[in-house]
Amino acid sequence: MVVLTPAEVARIGQEVRLKILEYVLAKGVRPRDLGVTSSLIAKVKHGYRSVSDALLVAALRYLSPDEFRAIAGEPEAVVLRPGALGRLSQAEKAFIAKVVVQDPELRSLIRSYLKDAEQEDLDEGHTYTVTKRQLEEFVRVLKARRVSDATLKDRVRYLTAALTDLNFTLSPSRLRDYVADLAGRSPDRAAHVAKALKIFAKHVLRDRVLYDSFTTPRPPERLWRDDVPTLEEVKAVAKAVEWVPAKAYFALLAETGLRPGEVLNAKLGWLQLDEAMLVPAKDAGAAVRGSKRSYVAMFSWRLRDFLRDEYLPRRLRDVRASESRTANLGRDPAVVRAKLFPYRPSRLRAAVYEAMDKALGRRFPLYSLRHFFTTYMTSRGVPPLYINVWQGRIPPREFKVMQQHYMGVWLEDLRRKYDSAGLCILCEDR
Repeated sequence: MVVLTPAEVARIGQEVRLKILEYVLAKGVRPRDLGVTSSLIAKVKHGYRSVSDALLVAALRYLSPDEFRAIAGEPEAVVLRPGALGRLSQAEKAFIAKVVVQDPELRSLIRSYLKDAEQEDLDEGHTYTVTKRQLEEFVRVLKARRVSDATLKDRVRYLTAALTDLNFTLSPSRLRDYVADLAGRSPDRAAHVAKALKIFAKHVLRDRVLYDSFTTPRPPERLWRDDVPTLEEVKAVAKAVEWVPAKAYFALLAETGLRPGEVLNAKLGWLQLDEAMLVPAKDAGAAVRGSKRSYVAMFSWRLRDFLRDEYLPRRLRDVRASESRTANLGRDPAVVRAKLFPYRPSRLRAAVYEAMDKALGRRFPLYSLRHFFTTYMTSRGVPPLYINVWQGRIPPREFKVMQQHYMGVWLEDLRRKYDSAGLCILCEDR
């Protein structure tokens, strides 16, 4: 494409203009592509009309600079180049702008150039080289948000990996392309990386443009899980667990639908045997922590009897026997006494997995018991709202309203719904 200034256009004579027009038409360009009719072209060819400036400018779009020089016979003819605009008059700039506006293809081309230029300007004003001090600030932000230790480690790990890939340099375009590329290869990892980068951009760099430059990918949801055990399998495993603390832990996981970590971190004070409930909401710090929330969880009356008659007496003997050892190890005996399961998590899991091997000949993740609980309750017709309350999937503000104004009624209703579902892991089949 050739773009000339008005002065250069004026210097081209009619003979050369006609040659340019005929050459362009011979290349397959149609009159309507030039913004004129076939009748006008015929009149120009027969000498009844001249090639106007507008028609010439339109024809020049279909010539390369070399073609123009060959036809015009002016090897030194000036073709407008980037950087020459600063030497043009206002009238000349207006002429060029008019040419651009009148041509859809040219408008589209200019629009793409402008978009690239805007992105370069955006990157220039929002590019950062991440420092060690900013990484330390990221850790402080996470602690202030009261995330769990595991979540904190994950966030730092994913952020550090992303920064390493990006050579510790962040800009809107780099982040957008990086997250999009990662999402195409590993959607789950991309989601974790994007969450860490979002927190870093918003709370450490405090740059809204950087924050909005990319979206958090959503991994595809699994509509079916192969690792969810059946009720018969869960009951078989519970029956095969020989160690009382592990049996209590496994049955409580299955009947409450809580996360394994939530039950491991449960406090003895949350246990209400008279109502057969765990009430983490009594501890506001534990009930509302980031996205992991638990308010009130229920279990069967049979499990209540097992906890009261077998597990809690066993737990008390073990705690008393271990108090001297924990003191010698520098651990606070009061912390141990406060836990509902004051045992090593690895030992509890080992006893449960040993029972799985014995009863089923295979293993499933303990987290699958959370999916088992949801599946079982749904199959018994329990409304999703009740299941979400038991498993801590409602927002804290919503629960606060329930707790302050309707909790008395809700607890009775929750109890009736739970008992009507008939979930009992330690009950013998009849």
